[in-house]
Amino acid sequence: MNTHTHIYIYIRHFGEAMARVLLDILMALAALALLDLSAAFDTVDHHILLRRLRESYSISGVALTWISSYLADRQQSVCHTGTQSAQECIKFGVPQGSVLGPLLFVLYTADLVPLIAEHSLHSHLYADDTQVYGWSPPSNASMLQANMSQCIHDVARWTCCNRLQLNAQKTEFIWCALAHRRHYIPYYIYTKSVTTQYIRSTRPETSVCTLMVP
Repeated sequence: MNTHTHIYIYIRHFGEAMARVLLDILMALAALALLDLSAAFDTVDHHILLRRLRESYSISGVALTWISSYLADRQQSVCHTGTQSAQECIKFGVPQGSVLGPLLFVLYTADLVPLIAEHSLHSHLYADDTQVYGWSPPSNASMLQANMSQCIHDVARWTCCNRLQLNAQKTEFIWCALAHRRHYIPYYIYTKSVTTQYIRSTRPETSVCTLMVP
C-alpha cells in the first residue's frame, strides 16, 4: 500500500505527513486542498470494487469470493415512529464501524494517488478523507495554483466516473506560508469542476495559514 495512504491503524504516518508539511512551509509556500466526499462509504460500487481488487491488487480465488460474500445480500430497513419499512437489498457501500470497511474504501480510491502525482502534487488518504498537497518557491506560486486547480478538476471527474461525489461546499483550500511570504500568495484558486465560484474566503485569515517563527 502506498506510504501516503493512511488507515485507522496506521496513525504513525500522519505525524510524518504533518512534519513534512511544516518543513516545506519553512522552505517555501505550501498549498493544501481538503477534499470532502458526500456519503463516501455509502456510494462504493461493489462491481467496481471487486474488479479493482482483482485487476489492481491481484486478489482472486477464495479471498475475492469471501469479500464478495461479505458485501453481498446485505439488507436494511428504516424505522420511524414505531413503523418499520420493508427490507431492501443494499447494492452500494461498504459497512461502517468495522476495520474492513475503511480498508476496502482506501483500496477503492487508491487510484487517486497516481492521478494526483501526475500533477506533481502529493496526496494523503485517511479512510474517506483526502488531502492534496503541494509546495513551490514563492516565485512559482501561480504555477502551483494552476496545478492544484487542474488536479481538483481531474479528481472530481474521477470520483464522478467511480460513483463518488465531491462535495464542493465542504471542499476547502488553504495556503500555508511564513508571515513574511504572505504577499506571494494568490488571493483565489478557481476549480471549474468543483464549483462555479472561486474557492476563497472573504477574510484572508480564514484561508491562509501563517506559521510564525523567529
